[in-house]
Formats: sequence, structure tokens, C-alpha cells
Amino acid sequence: MWRIAFMAAGALVVVWAASAEARADGAPAIEADVPLRGIFSLRPAPRWEEALLIGNGRMGGLVMSRPFDETITLTHERLFLPIAEQRPTVETGSRLDEIRKLIRDGQYAQAAGLVMQIDKDQGRPGRLVWADPFFPACDLRITLDNEAKPTGYRRSLDYATGVARVQWTDADTRYQQRAFISRPDNAMVLELTAEGAKGLTGRIAVGPHVPGPKENDKERRSAGNGPASPTVSAEGQWMTLRGAYRKAPAGYEIVARVMADGGKTQAKDGAIGVEGASKVTVLLRIVPLNDFKNSSVARTRKGLESVGGDFDALLKRHVAVHGAIYGRQRLDLGAAADRQIPAEQLYQETHDKAATPALLEQVFDAGRYEILCCCGDWPPNLQGVWAGVWNTPWRSAYTLNGNMPSAIANLLNGNMPELMHSVFGYFEPMMEHFRSNAKRHYNARGIFIPAHASRFGYDLSYNQTYCHTFWTAGAAWYAGFYYDYYLYTGDKDFLRDKALPFMKDAALFYEDFLTKEVKDAQGVYEFNPSYSPENTPAGGNSQATINATMDLAACRQLLGNLVKACTELGIEKDNVAKWKAMMASLPKYMIGENGELKEWCKAQLRENHSHRHCSHFLGLWYGIDPAIADDPALLAAAKKAVLLRTESRAKRGGVMGFGAVQIGLAAASLGDAESAWFSVDRLATRYYYPTFASSHNAGPSIFNADISGGLPAVIVEMLVQSQPGSITLLPALPKQMPAGRIVGVPCRGQVTVEELKWSPDKVEFTLRSAKDQEMTVDCRRGDRGHKIKLRLKANEPVTRQFPVK
Repeated sequence: MWRIAFMAAGALVVVWAASAEARADGAPAIEADVPLRGIFSLRPAPRWEEALLIGNGRMGGLVMSRPFDETITLTHERLFLPIAEQRPTVETGSRLDEIRKLIRDGQYAQAAGLVMQIDKDQGRPGRLVWADPFFPACDLRITLDNEAKPTGYRRSLDYATGVARVQWTDADTRYQQRAFISRPDNAMVLELTAEGAKGLTGRIAVGPHVPGPKENDKERRSAGNGPASPTVSAEGQWMTLRGAYRKAPAGYEIVARVMADGGKTQAKDGAIGVEGASKVTVLLRIVPLNDFKNSSVARTRKGLESVGGDFDALLKRHVAVHGAIYGRQRLDLGAAADRQIPAEQLYQETHDKAATPALLEQVFDAGRYEILCCCGDWPPNLQGVWAGVWNTPWRSAYTLNGNMPSAIANLLNGNMPELMHSVFGYFEPMMEHFRSNAKRHYNARGIFIPAHASRFGYDLSYNQTYCHTFWTAGAAWYAGFYYDYYLYTGDKDFLRDKALPFMKDAALFYEDFLTKEVKDAQGVYEFNPSYSPENTPAGGNSQATINATMDLAACRQLLGNLVKACTELGIEKDNVAKWKAMMASLPKYMIGENGELKEWCKAQLRENHSHRHCSHFLGLWYGIDPAIADDPALLAAAKKAVLLRTESRAKRGGVMGFGAVQIGLAAASLGDAESAWFSVDRLATRYYYPTFASSHNAGPSIFNADISGGLPAVIVEMLVQSQPGSITLLPALPKQMPAGRIVGVPCRGQVTVEELKWSPDKVEFTLRSAKDQEMTVDCRRGDRGHKIKLRLKANEPVTRQFPVK
């Protein structure tokens, strides 16, 4: 008999089917399932990091793929344990003059320490407060009453459909399990078939994630801080789990509908048992509750009844959404035949060695799939939308000063622009918190985005070492994504109604932060205080600084984009003049003693190239800041800075992955194919698990989503770059990629490179524009470049080719 019970929150569909016909000739053979874009493996997951990943953005699943004793750990994007107190940030605005004087006097550590003393004086902790932790909502356990050992085994994950499939056999029966999480129906769907002598008899249970035997005491203590013991009930076709938080009035519910064809079912002890059934279908939905007393069980049941229970019908609906997004872009390096091997074999052949075309195709496909699966109403957190442990690193919250921009880097150039709304949707409810941060920290209007967040936007995660109250670049940096969304899509309603209000709020902060009181003797603004995320100048004693290059680049990008956007719309003439005047008074980029672009525009602050972040490259990631591009000395300094950071990472090995993404994006923009390739090769060969889920550190170590978006973004930028009115093809093509093809690359200005093919002999491309326009195309392949002007007509493809020699 099967038993079906819960573990916690989201929509799940589970289908188990059994053939009643016995076979005398042993078990049918396992199908040689090799997804065109995906993986297959000949072993179950030995640890949760190597589970098959499924998701619809709102909900994630880790499919361990274990015959007769399956576990699927489920998560929901909004389920963060409400541990941190939701209250406004420390009020330092009244002491801002003191903080700034300490900074000007070079007493950086004292300035950071003053903030923490103020924090204590205001009855606050006076220490780092972590964001609320993301947690595994439940484990779905499926135990078959069968003591036989599998005689055959295979599992696979199809990126185009999002289906995780497991096949195995015993002496006389073949079993197959398929699972996905539906985007349109918000439901996980799992189907099991048994073909041969046996039917399906066993137990299915759902309950809170239980720390495993290898999880440490800290893990177990974290579980103890989790939701109060949930209540589980079952009646008729329905199972319900309700979990309340210990420290908040909120909670979550899981509602499941169990439908069986043939055999027997029995609801007992919060589970449903199934015996001898030919097919069992389970629909399961996780529902976060702001008010635990206000149950949604009745509404959720009605919603699940309307979904139906046919696996193939649900899959067809899902693929129409998921597959349409995923299929827009494809990288082909001629390695299709070399990918017809188990994932663990490809991993073993390439891990810590040189990247091959097969590996590059694999990590490109895997990254785009994983980011698609974890963009829902909110963007990817540190672990995307998955968690296999209670004590998630850095709480698996949103680290906004580097990690999240890497994770979302491929949404626009990867042809998934609608997923950017997960970012906009995450920020929108927090705007009043961001305004409160700006006011309390700096007596400023506008918005201040914190370095860390989860459920709310107040700035709480800072201490004397990580002095995040001094990081003011966040709002300006993210405003660039709003404007870029417009450049890629041409959506003027979005520009006017969403992007410009956010951008103006970010600029309003600088109007009050960059005042005449912070101008130096030459009339140039100072970014005081300032912060280049987590880096300390060489020989210094604090991360607190003045005039971080990141601050300058973010502010220049913001003000420049505002000027362009408002000029295009013919609005805000007075503000345009003001923003231009502000830009003219900003500090200049500086060149360091080794000829590199400095990380701090202050002569006394020396470079520290061994650090894992490369935040001072912000002016190189989304096109090159004109102040750098138009100055040969600064352009050379930018290239030198990239080279020095690349050399440092080559010596140090396993530091965190998104720093290599930052180097790769900068190198690609600068046309430095060698440094860009170093980043791609290092990430591809050291930062993935054998199932090609990405990690934070080399090894792999620490499950993390940053480079799932970051690495594909770097590869695209090596092949295609764009600004309105111009496209550059193959700007940073390394010698290790002599031939290939990419399709579906969107460009700023509403143009798509429908296909780009290159070989040692020629380059061929096809463009399609959404509007009539002129476009300059610059191809960097070969001994001599090619530059042409094309007149494009709306929706009419144009194909051209260039000889290489």
C-alpha cells in the first residue's frame, strides 16, 4: 500500500500508476532517456546538492531520485522564518557630520565603530543582525513496499520541459517516476508507473524537513527555531498540513488532493494509503499565510479541483509557458554527440581540467534552466528557490550588493525579459522601507537599498567590519536594470510608469547626499561615507572608505540614464539640467600606481587586488562608461585592473564565484577575450556539482545560484554586445571557441540576433528588428574587423556574412 502525507507549503501534483498485467519474461528495459538539453545520470543523488532541480519560480523541488525510498524536498519563495525583528534601521542622520569628519580625517574604523555605538545607544543589538532565513518547507517521502534491489537505474532532467524522470527495475517490473512543478497551475506533478508483474504498494508521507544524520548540531538547532509542530489531517481525497511560526502570527498551509484509479486508498494519521492502484494522482499546493488564523484551505481545495489530474494535460500546459521561455536562446558549439554521456562522466572528464565545448554547452543550458526555475513573484535568493538544510549559508536571503545582480545578469541578454518582473515585484512593496533607510541613515529623501534583505527592506545587516550602512550604490545600481529593461523591450509605458519613478527616487537620494557640504576644495563632490563591498584597502583597517569607484560608477550610470530617458520623452527639462550639473561635479575616475583603474578615487587608499569582489568594474558591465571609453588612459587602466584581478584569482583558486562573473563581464566589454575565457573556464570547471547545479565556492562548495545566471551572461557578452543603434559581434571570442552558433540573442534597441554562426572562415548573422531603424554592426572576428550600417524594417529578417581572412 502507498501512503501519502505532507511536509509543508506549495502546489504539488503526484501521479503513481501501476500495470496490473504480470509479465513472465522479466522487467521491461529502461529507456535510454537522453534529453536534448538537460542531463541524465546512472546513480541516485548522494546528497541534496546533487538532486534534480525542478521549480516554477514560486516553488522549488529537490528530487533525490532514490528507488523505493524517495525524498523530494519542497520550498516556497516566500517562506522565510520570521526571526529578525521588522523595525526601521538605526538613525545615524543626526550624527552624520561626525561620521563624515572621521572619514575625512582617515579614521575609517572609528566611523564604522560610531555607527555601532549609536546602534547600541538606541537600544538595538549593536551587532550584525542576519536577514530572516530561507528554509525547506517540507519533505515528500515515498516508500515502496519492496525489498528488492534495483537491477537497473537511470534518472534525467529535461531543461526544455522541466521534467525530472527516474527509471529503475527489479526482477520483473519497471518503474518510472516523472515530476515537474507547473508554472500555470502552481503545482508539482509527479507520476509513477510500474510495468510488469507488480503493482504499486507503499507509503507516501509529507512532513517538516528533518535534519539528516550527517547534518551537524547547528543544523539541528536551526530546525528547532523553525515553525511550531504542524498539524496534519486527512479525509476522503484531501490532506492538509498547517504550520504556524513561533515568532509571528503568520504561517503556511499545504493542501493536497489524492485521486486513485483501481486498488484501495485509506486516509489515516494525516496520510493516504494506496494499495494495488493502477494510478494515483496527487495535487499539492503550498500557501503562505500572512495571518495564520485566516485559513485558505477551502479556497485552495476549490482551486485544485479546477486543475484536474491528468499528468500529460498538466505537462502540456506547463511546457507552453516554461518551454516557450527556455527555448528562445540556444548555444551550439558542435558538442551534441559529446553530451550523450552521463552527467557524472562529463563532470569527471572536465572537473578541474580545461573546459570543453560539451561542458560549455552544458553549463550554459543548466544555468538558464535553473534561473528560469527560481524566478517567480520574487527573484532568485542565494540558493535560487531550493534548500536542503535548515541552516542555509548566509540565511539564503537576498545579498543585494553582488550576488543577486549576478543571478539575474542573463535575464535580459538571455531572452527572458519577463522574469525581470520578479525583481521589480520584490522591490515594489519595500519602497517605503527604502525611503525610511535613506531618511534615518542620511537625512535624505529618495531610497536606500540595503546590502541584505529577505521579507522586508529595512537595513539591519551591518556591523563595524561589514559597515553596510555606508553602501549607498544599491538603488542606483538596480535602477540600471529598470532602464535596461526598457532598452531591450521598448516598453515606454514601463519606462514612464515604473522605471522613471524608481530612477528618480534613486537620484533624489543623491541630491541630498551629495550636497555642497561634501564638496572638496575644487568643488567636486565626495562620496562620504563610502563602501566598496567587503573590500579593505591594502594596509587599511576598515572597509569604510571615501569615494569608492563603485559609488561613482553607479551614480554616473543613473544620472546619465535619467538624462537620456527624459530627453527621449521630452520631459523633466529642469531636472535634466540639474542631473547634468551633478554629473559635472562628480569625482573623476583615478589610475593607481600600477596603472590600473583604482577601486577608490582617493590617492591614499591603496588597491587590494586579492579580494573576491570586483565592485569597481560596475562601469564596465553594461557597456563601458563613456568617461572611460572616451579616455585612452582610463581605458588602458580598466584593462590593467581586469588583468591584475585575473592574475590574483589564478593564484588563489577557490574564492566565490560571482567575482569571476564580474571579471568576465568587464573583460568581455573591454574586448579582452583571454581574461573573459579565464573566468568562463574557471567557473565551468570548478564551480558545479556533478548534476551541474552551481556552487558559491570552487570545489564545489556551498550550493548557490549566482553563477547560474552570471556564467551564461558572460558567454553571451563574449559573443554579442549592444547599445541602442549598434551591435558588436564576437567582441571577445577566445581561441578555445573557434566555431559555433548562438540563436535568440536580444539587443538593446529592440533588435534580436536571431542567429549568429562563426567559423575560422566566415561569420554569418541574421537580425530582426521590432521597428524601422538604422543599425551599425561591428564584427571583431579575424585579422581585420568589419563594420557596416544596415537599414532594418520592422519584423523583416536581414542576413549578412563576413569573410574572416
